[in-house]
Amino acid sequence: WAEAEQEARRALTELGSFNVMFAGEGFYEVGEVRLRMGDLEGAETAFRQAQELGRTPHPGLALLRLAEGKIDSAQKAIGRAVEEASDVPRIRLLPGQVEIAVAAGDLETARHAHAEMEKLRQTYDSKVFHAATLQAGGSIRYSEGDYSSAMKELRHSLRLWQEADLPYEAARVRLLLGVALQSAGDEDEAQFELQTAKKAFEKLGAQLDLRRALDLLGEEVSEKLAKASVPTQRLTRTFMFTDIVGSTNLAGVLGDDAWGHLLSWHDDAMRKLFATHNGEEVKQVGDGFFVAFERPHEAVECAVAIQKRLEEHRKETGFAPQVRIGLHCADAARRGRDYEGMGVHEAARVGALAQAGEILASREVVEAALIRFPVSPYRSVELKGVPHPVDVASISVS
Repeated sequence: WAEAEQEARRALTELGSFNVMFAGEGFYEVGEVRLRMGDLEGAETAFRQAQELGRTPHPGLALLRLAEGKIDSAQKAIGRAVEEASDVPRIRLLPGQVEIAVAAGDLETARHAHAEMEKLRQTYDSKVFHAATLQAGGSIRYSEGDYSSAMKELRHSLRLWQEADLPYEAARVRLLLGVALQSAGDEDEAQFELQTAKKAFEKLGAQLDLRRALDLLGEEVSEKLAKASVPTQRLTRTFMFTDIVGSTNLAGVLGDDAWGHLLSWHDDAMRKLFATHNGEEVKQVGDGFFVAFERPHEAVECAVAIQKRLEEHRKETGFAPQVRIGLHCADAARRGRDYEGMGVHEAARVGALAQAGEILASREVVEAALIRFPVSPYRSVELKGVPHPVDVASISVS
């Protein structure tokens, strides 16, 4: 999924200039990836970016609301989206509507949506949609107390998901099947399905689903266990840390409303530039961001674009916050969407050394990137917690 997010970001950047809807679809895919990985804040950001570009954020955003426990909001959102959609978009929306309605105990809405799915399935011959229709029907039958019919539909759905080679969807059906088997009194078979689903969620890094599987199995849910379940990769990336200089003082001077407005503009402007330069937003850190780039020159170009955008805003409005940026290229361990290791620590320390409005880059970045901007001579610095000196240089935006 982490690799899928990278591919989606490349696609939305390369194709967005041809058709803005391509970029919207790319952000939507990023939102789905983040939702599956349990990053609810990141998922909402991506879904909102898709919405800004004209792509409906549903069913993803509605399912996000469900994951947050906001069932009423989820129902209203998916209901409006279904009403406004034509046939093909409705195919993507209706499974989510059934899931949300069942969670809300609104079986009338769930049955109506399922009946429409059955009708559309006769027109659009798709194994995947057939599997989704059976899954929806199985969840409704279970809610009605008809465990035998539920298990029959869910087993058929599971077979189709497996034939389509979609392990996440198959694992979610196994979870439903395990619950139905428990209710029917077949504890041994239920344990097999739940354990199999759990293993799949662990392998995929599906945090929210893993938590539910652990809960159904009566196993302890802990942050350590959930984190340990996420696959780890060793990758070389150029890491960027940004930070608004003097943010506490600025907030006090501007007041809550003005500061909130400025911060919102800052976050939106930064995220657009990250996306334009193929940057992967790992997470927000205080008033700044932690971003990873596959290519060093894209990190440099993005850093320069950020400082230029801030300068433009100052000319347009009379003010923009001063932002410092640190860049460092290193090997790190990727766990889900996060990165860990000494390389990340070094990058954060380089960022902390930068002055207001400065781009400070390590020697590793300067030597790996084709930099078309003036670069200062290197200076050797000691970084807290780093056992060896690091050579850094300033990159000019001119």
